[in-house]
Amino acid sequence: VGARRSRIGAARDMKLCFVLVRSEYASNVGASARALANMGGHRLILIDPRCELDERAREMAAGAQEMLRTCTVYPTWSEFYAQEGDGLR
Repeated sequence: VGARRSRIGAARDMKLCFVLVRSEYASNVGASARALANMGGHRLILIDPRCELDERAREMAAGAQEMLRTCTVYPTWSEFYAQEGDGLR
């Protein structure tokens, strides 16, 4: 039981990030923001998105508007690696 509790505690301390690459549909970005927020996630990262974060994204994000507003957008993989060179921590 003690080991299980320590694993659960470690999971709570973990920072969950979603990285979406070349997203084509704003609705998918919004739904991802909502799912991430529902799971207690930390960051939504978009690499080379092919869509605008428009009304459809906001509709699908529902209560996760802040997650959508604060997502990090990198125009290229190179920019992502330059900023997140040590990986997502």
